[in-house]
Amino acid sequence: MDIDAMVERAREAKALASAASDGPWAWDREDGSVEGNNGGAVATIAQHTSTRVLLGKGEDYSHADAALITSCRTDVPALADDVLVLAAEVRRLRGRLEEVCYPLTGWSE
Repeated sequence: MDIDAMVERAREAKALASAASDGPWAWDREDGSVEGNNGGAVATIAQHTSTRVLLGKGEDYSHADAALITSCRTDVPALADDVLVLAAEVRRLRGRLEEVCYPLTGWSE
């Protein structure tokens, strides 16, 4: 478990999210638009032979939003994996702490 790498990945994801349009975002399945909480379009999702996210060149679209959308494909699974690893480690440490503390203090979770 590389805690420093997990922290760096989390910081990078937070920086991308902070730079993008304020959330939450909503997807209108009828017209394919993704709108920010200010009502402006963040992206348009179009269905051709595959699903594509199209980022327009108008002022409603931003490079920061594009960076966030494209990074989510790798950041979300990686951060979820990190959370699962950390949760398992917390469980292991809690169990060990209980093994050590209970005989001494009667402490148990």
